[in-house]
Amino acid sequence: MSTMKHYLRSHTPEGGRSKPVTAPLRRSVLSRFLRNPWPALWVALLLGAFAVQAVTSMVWKSPTIDETMHLPAGYTYLAKRDYRVNPEHPPLVKMISALPLLFQKIDGNFDSERWRDGNGGAYGWEFLYRKNDADSLFFAARLMMVGLSLCLGLLIFVWARKMYGNGAGLFALFLFAFSPNLLAHGRLANTDVGVSLFMLLSLFCFDGATRKLTPLSAALAGVTLGLALLA
Repeated sequence: MSTMKHYLRSHTPEGGRSKPVTAPLRRSVLSRFLRNPWPALWVALLLGAFAVQAVTSMVWKSPTIDETMHLPAGYTYLAKRDYRVNPEHPPLVKMISALPLLFQKIDGNFDSERWRDGNGGAYGWEFLYRKNDADSLFFAARLMMVGLSLCLGLLIFVWARKMYGNGAGLFALFLFAFSPNLLAHGRLANTDVGVSLFMLLSLFCFDGATRKLTPLSAALAGVTLGLALLA
Protein backbone atom coordinates (compact mmCIF):
# COMPACT_ATOMS: atom_id res chain seq x y z
CA MET A 1 0.00 0.00 0.00
CA SER A 2 2.81 2.43 0.81
CA THR A 3 4.38 1.79 -2.56
CA MET A 4 1.06 2.50 -4.31
CA LYS A 5 0.56 5.75 -2.34
CA HIS A 6 4.08 6.89 -3.24
CA TYR A 7 3.39 6.18 -6.92
CA LEU A 8 0.12 8.12 -6.86
CA ARG A 9 1.71 11.11 -5.14
CA SER A 10 4.59 11.16 -7.58
CA HIS A 11 2.18 11.14 -10.57
CA THR A 12 -0.32 13.68 -9.23
CA PRO A 13 0.29 17.39 -9.87
CA GLU A 14 -0.17 20.07 -7.26
CA GLY A 15 -3.80 20.51 -6.30
CA GLY A 16 -4.46 16.81 -6.03
CA ARG A 17 -5.91 16.34 -9.49
CA SER A 18 -4.41 13.76 -11.77
CA LYS A 19 -3.57 14.66 -15.33
CA PRO A 20 -6.10 13.34 -17.84
CA VAL A 21 -4.82 10.53 -20.01
CA THR A 22 -4.88 11.70 -23.59
CA ALA A 23 -4.27 9.62 -26.69
CA PRO A 24 -1.26 10.67 -28.73
CA LEU A 25 -2.15 13.11 -31.46
CA ARG A 26 -2.15 11.73 -34.96
CA ARG A 27 0.64 12.93 -37.12
CA SER A 28 -0.48 15.25 -39.87
CA VAL A 29 -0.29 14.28 -43.50
CA LEU A 30 2.49 16.81 -43.99
CA SER A 31 4.59 15.44 -41.15
CA ARG A 32 4.21 11.90 -42.43
CA PHE A 33 5.25 13.05 -45.88
CA LEU A 34 8.32 14.82 -44.52
CA ARG A 35 9.32 11.75 -42.55
CA ASN A 36 9.00 9.40 -45.51
CA PRO A 37 8.20 11.14 -48.82
CA TRP A 38 9.04 8.19 -51.07
CA PRO A 39 5.62 6.45 -51.16
CA ALA A 40 3.88 9.70 -52.15
CA LEU A 41 6.55 10.46 -54.74
CA TRP A 42 6.22 6.98 -56.25
CA VAL A 43 2.44 7.36 -56.36
CA ALA A 44 2.83 10.69 -58.20
CA LEU A 45 5.35 9.16 -60.60
CA LEU A 46 3.17 6.14 -61.45
CA LEU A 47 0.02 8.20 -61.85
CA GLY A 48 1.98 10.64 -63.99
CA ALA A 49 3.25 7.78 -66.15
CA PHE A 50 -0.31 6.60 -66.69
CA ALA A 51 -1.51 10.10 -67.55
CA VAL A 52 1.30 10.67 -70.06
CA GLN A 53 0.63 7.37 -71.80
CA ALA A 54 -3.13 7.98 -71.89
CA VAL A 55 -3.04 11.60 -73.08
CA THR A 56 -0.33 11.18 -75.70
CA SER A 57 -2.07 8.16 -77.21
CA MET A 58 -5.66 9.36 -77.08
CA VAL A 59 -5.04 12.16 -79.59
CA TRP A 60 -4.23 9.51 -82.20
CA LYS A 61 -7.13 7.24 -81.31
CA SER A 62 -10.13 7.58 -83.61
CA PRO A 63 -13.55 7.84 -81.92
CA THR A 64 -15.26 4.58 -81.02
CA ILE A 65 -18.88 4.00 -81.99
CA ASP A 66 -20.01 4.30 -78.37
CA GLU A 67 -18.27 7.65 -77.92
CA THR A 68 -20.18 9.15 -80.83
CA MET A 69 -23.39 8.48 -78.89
CA HIS A 70 -22.27 8.85 -75.27
CA LEU A 71 -20.70 12.30 -75.57
CA PRO A 72 -23.59 14.02 -77.39
CA ALA A 73 -26.03 12.28 -75.05
CA GLY A 74 -24.16 13.55 -72.00
CA TYR A 75 -24.23 17.07 -73.36
CA THR A 76 -27.99 16.96 -73.93
CA TYR A 77 -28.53 15.68 -70.39
CA LEU A 78 -26.65 18.67 -69.00
CA ALA A 79 -27.89 21.32 -71.42
CA LYS A 80 -31.53 20.29 -71.83
CA ARG A 81 -32.23 17.99 -68.85
CA ASP A 82 -33.58 15.60 -71.46
CA TYR A 83 -32.65 11.91 -71.50
CA ARG A 84 -34.14 10.76 -74.79
CA VAL A 85 -30.76 10.07 -76.44
CA ASN A 86 -29.07 6.77 -75.53
CA PRO A 87 -31.33 6.01 -72.52
CA GLU A 88 -30.13 2.40 -72.37
CA HIS A 89 -26.94 3.44 -70.58
CA PRO A 90 -26.94 5.10 -67.13
CA PRO A 91 -26.23 8.83 -67.36
CA LEU A 92 -23.56 9.72 -64.79
CA VAL A 93 -20.34 9.02 -66.70
CA LYS A 94 -21.72 10.48 -69.92
CA MET A 95 -22.53 13.68 -68.04
CA ILE A 96 -19.06 13.82 -66.50
CA SER A 97 -17.41 13.44 -69.90
CA ALA A 98 -19.58 16.23 -71.32
CA LEU A 99 -18.91 18.74 -68.54
CA PRO A 100 -16.17 20.63 -70.49
CA LEU A 101 -18.60 21.13 -73.37
CA LEU A 102 -20.67 23.48 -71.21
CA PHE A 103 -17.77 25.96 -71.35
CA GLN A 104 -17.43 25.83 -75.13
CA LYS A 105 -19.51 27.35 -77.88
CA ILE A 106 -21.63 24.37 -78.89
CA ASP A 107 -24.37 23.99 -81.46
CA GLY A 108 -26.68 21.46 -79.86
CA ASN A 109 -28.58 20.81 -83.10
CA PHE A 110 -31.80 20.68 -81.11
CA ASP A 111 -33.96 21.64 -84.09
CA SER A 112 -33.05 18.52 -86.05
CA GLU A 113 -35.36 15.61 -86.72
CA ARG A 114 -32.73 13.21 -85.32
CA TRP A 115 -32.92 14.99 -81.95
CA ARG A 116 -36.70 14.91 -81.88
CA ASP A 117 -36.72 11.20 -82.68
CA GLY A 118 -34.02 10.41 -80.11
CA ASN A 119 -31.95 8.59 -82.72
CA GLY A 120 -28.67 8.46 -80.79
CA GLY A 121 -26.39 7.32 -83.60
CA ALA A 122 -27.64 9.71 -86.27
CA TYR A 123 -28.01 12.65 -83.87
CA GLY A 124 -24.54 12.07 -82.47
CA TRP A 125 -23.01 12.06 -85.95
CA GLU A 126 -24.71 15.34 -86.88
CA PHE A 127 -23.84 16.91 -83.52
CA LEU A 128 -20.15 16.03 -83.74
CA TYR A 129 -19.26 16.22 -87.41
CA ARG A 130 -21.73 18.66 -88.97
CA LYS A 131 -22.37 21.19 -86.22
CA ASN A 132 -19.20 21.19 -84.10
CA ASP A 133 -15.48 20.41 -84.10
CA ALA A 134 -15.43 16.75 -83.13
CA ASP A 135 -11.70 16.60 -82.41
CA SER A 136 -11.78 19.36 -79.79
CA LEU A 137 -14.89 17.92 -78.13
CA PHE A 138 -13.41 14.45 -77.89
CA PHE A 139 -10.12 15.78 -76.53
CA ALA A 140 -11.86 17.62 -73.69
CA ALA A 141 -14.15 14.70 -72.90
CA ARG A 142 -11.31 12.18 -72.91
CA LEU A 143 -9.33 14.35 -70.50
CA MET A 144 -12.20 13.95 -68.04
CA MET A 145 -11.98 10.19 -68.42
CA VAL A 146 -8.24 10.25 -67.79
CA GLY A 147 -9.01 12.16 -64.60
CA LEU A 148 -11.45 9.43 -63.51
CA SER A 149 -8.80 6.84 -64.35
CA LEU A 150 -6.29 8.59 -62.11
CA CYS A 151 -8.86 8.57 -59.29
CA LEU A 152 -9.28 4.83 -59.87
CA GLY A 153 -5.53 4.28 -59.65
CA LEU A 154 -5.29 6.29 -56.46
CA LEU A 155 -8.14 4.31 -54.91
CA ILE A 156 -6.43 1.05 -55.84
CA PHE A 157 -3.27 2.24 -54.09
CA VAL A 158 -5.14 3.43 -50.98
CA TRP A 159 -7.07 0.19 -50.51
CA ALA A 160 -4.09 -2.10 -51.16
CA ARG A 161 -1.95 0.01 -48.82
CA LYS A 162 -4.63 -0.06 -46.13
CA MET A 163 -4.77 -3.85 -46.28
CA TYR A 164 -1.14 -4.85 -46.82
CA GLY A 165 1.12 -1.79 -46.54
CA ASN A 166 3.00 0.60 -48.82
CA GLY A 167 4.72 -2.10 -50.83
CA ALA A 168 1.47 -3.77 -51.82
CA GLY A 169 -0.14 -0.43 -52.62
CA LEU A 170 2.71 0.62 -54.91
CA PHE A 171 2.81 -2.77 -56.62
CA ALA A 172 -0.95 -2.63 -57.28
CA LEU A 173 -0.60 0.91 -58.63
CA PHE A 174 2.31 -0.19 -60.85
CA LEU A 175 0.12 -2.92 -62.37
CA PHE A 176 -2.61 -0.34 -62.92
CA ALA A 177 -0.32 2.26 -64.50
CA PHE A 178 0.98 -0.11 -67.17
CA SER A 179 -2.09 -2.28 -67.76
CA PRO A 180 -2.81 -2.34 -71.52
CA ASN A 181 -6.52 -2.87 -70.84
CA LEU A 182 -6.81 0.13 -68.54
CA LEU A 183 -4.71 2.31 -70.82
CA ALA A 184 -6.91 1.36 -73.77
CA HIS A 185 -10.23 2.13 -72.09
CA GLY A 186 -9.21 4.71 -69.51
CA ARG A 187 -8.74 7.37 -72.20
CA LEU A 188 -12.12 6.96 -73.95
CA ALA A 189 -15.35 8.84 -73.31
CA ASN A 190 -17.21 5.64 -72.52
CA THR A 191 -18.75 4.28 -69.33
CA ASP A 192 -16.07 1.63 -68.67
CA VAL A 193 -13.64 3.52 -66.45
CA GLY A 194 -16.44 5.34 -64.64
CA VAL A 195 -18.28 2.20 -63.63
CA SER A 196 -14.95 0.64 -62.57
CA LEU A 197 -14.17 3.61 -60.33
CA PHE A 198 -17.58 3.96 -58.72
CA MET A 199 -18.09 0.23 -58.20
CA LEU A 200 -14.71 -0.09 -56.50
CA LEU A 201 -15.41 3.03 -54.45
CA SER A 202 -18.74 1.63 -53.29
CA LEU A 203 -17.07 -1.63 -52.26
CA PHE A 204 -14.36 0.31 -50.43
CA CYS A 205 -16.93 2.32 -48.47
CA PHE A 206 -19.07 -0.77 -47.80
CA ASP A 207 -15.98 -2.54 -46.44
CA GLY A 208 -15.31 0.43 -44.19
CA ALA A 209 -18.91 0.40 -42.94
CA THR A 210 -18.75 -3.30 -42.09
CA ARG A 211 -15.56 -2.78 -40.11
CA LYS A 212 -16.82 0.28 -38.20
CA LEU A 213 -20.47 1.13 -38.60
CA THR A 214 -21.22 4.79 -37.94
CA PRO A 215 -23.81 7.15 -39.43
CA LEU A 216 -21.09 8.61 -41.66
CA SER A 217 -19.76 5.26 -42.88
CA ALA A 218 -23.30 4.04 -43.58
CA ALA A 219 -24.11 7.22 -45.50
CA LEU A 220 -20.94 6.95 -47.57
CA ALA A 221 -21.72 3.33 -48.40
CA GLY A 222 -25.20 4.31 -49.55
CA VAL A 223 -24.12 7.35 -51.56
CA THR A 224 -21.30 5.53 -53.36
CA LEU A 225 -23.65 2.62 -54.15
CA GLY A 226 -25.97 5.15 -55.76
CA LEU A 227 -23.07 6.54 -57.79
CA ALA A 228 -22.15 3.03 -58.93
CA LEU A 229 -25.72 2.39 -60.09
CA LEU A 230 -25.83 5.74 -61.90
CA ALA A 231 -22.58 4.83 -63.67
